[in-house]
Amino acid sequence: EYMGELLSYSPLNMAAHATDFHVGTTINQFIAAMERRHPTATGALSVVLMEIAVASKLIASKIQRAGIADILGKADSTNASGDAQQKLDVQSDVVMADRLLSTKYVAAYVSEERDEVVFPSNPDVAASARYVVATDPLDGSSNIACSVPVGTLFSVLERVTPVGAPVDIATDVLQPGRRQIAAGYVMYGSSVMFVITLGHGTGVHGFTLDPSIGEFVLSHENIRYPAAVKNFSINEGNTEYWSQGVKDYVASCKAVDKAAGRPYGARYVGSLVADAHRGFLYGGIFLYPADSKSPGGKLRLMYEASPFALLSEEAGGKASSGTVDILDIVPTSIHHKVPLILGNASEVDRALSFIRG
Repeated sequence: EYMGELLSYSPLNMAAHATDFHVGTTINQFIAAMERRHPTATGALSVVLMEIAVASKLIASKIQRAGIADILGKADSTNASGDAQQKLDVQSDVVMADRLLSTKYVAAYVSEERDEVVFPSNPDVAASARYVVATDPLDGSSNIACSVPVGTLFSVLERVTPVGAPVDIATDVLQPGRRQIAAGYVMYGSSVMFVITLGHGTGVHGFTLDPSIGEFVLSHENIRYPAAVKNFSINEGNTEYWSQGVKDYVASCKAVDKAAGRPYGARYVGSLVADAHRGFLYGGIFLYPADSKSPGGKLRLMYEASPFALLSEEAGGKASSGTVDILDIVPTSIHHKVPLILGNASEVDRALSFIRG
C-alpha cells in the first residue's frame, strides 16, 4: 500500500509534495493524487478514506434534518462507557459501519457506540483486509438540539499481523497513535468541514462541503497553529476537582501579562471537535486534564485523543496526557480513556510546567 512508501520520504520533502493542491480540489481528487504518487499503491486506503467522506455527508444530512425527522433526543440505550446514547449517535454509527464494512478493505471496526470490535461478516474478508478504523461517529451529539457544532472523529491503522491470518485485537487493534496512517475529523456547524492528515509530514488539510455539488472541496490547505495563542478551552465547572497545578495554569491564562499576550480569551463549547478546531485556526490550547473525579482521564484514546494528537503534531502543535505524549500511549482496551492537553506546542509545554510542578 502506498502509505508504506510515505516512510521513504523525509517530512520536509513530503510536506512539499502534499501542499501543491489548489483551493477547490475535491477530497477524492486529493486522495487519488496522493495515491498516484506511489506506484505500489493498491487503492485500498483511498477507498476507506473516500467511504468515510461519504458516510460524513450522510451523517451531515441526518443532522440537518434532525428536528423535522424526529431523531433528536436520547435512545433507550447506553454506549460502552455508560453514557446515554442519542438517537443520532446510533444512526451515525450504523451509517459509518455500513459504509466501511461494505468494502473489502476494513479488517476491524471500533466505535464509541459499540462494546466490542466489529469484524466483517465474511471471515475471508476480515483475514484479507489491511485496515483498522476507529471512530467516534458523532461527538458532542447532546448539543445537536441547540444547534451547537458537533463532529465525527476517525483513526486508521494498518494491521500488524500478516494478511490472510485472523485479526489479533491486541496486536492489530490496540496500537499506539504513533502508528496511525490517517486521522481526521468532520465538523458539522455553519458549514461541514472534513479535516485530514496522512501523517509523516503530509500536513493537515481542510475540505468544506459545497452543498451545490455535494462535494468536499479544499478550503484550508496546510493548516498550521498560529504562532500567537489567543484562547484557552477547558470546562471550568470542574475547577474544584482539578489539581493545584491545573488551577495555577488556568489562573495564569487569565492574569494580565501584556508582554506574553495574556489574558487569553476563554472559549469552551463542550464539543471536542469544535473546541479543538478553533485552536487549529486561531491558536490556543484545549485541556481535559486528569482530576479527582476522573484520575485516568475522560477522553477515549483510540478515536478521540489519538486522532487529534496526530493532527496537532502535523499542524506544528503537541498533545500530552500530562505525563506522556498521547501518540506514545498503547491502549489497553478499545475504550481506554486518557487526559488530553492539546494545542500550540509552546503553550502545551507551559501548561505542563504547571501541571508537573
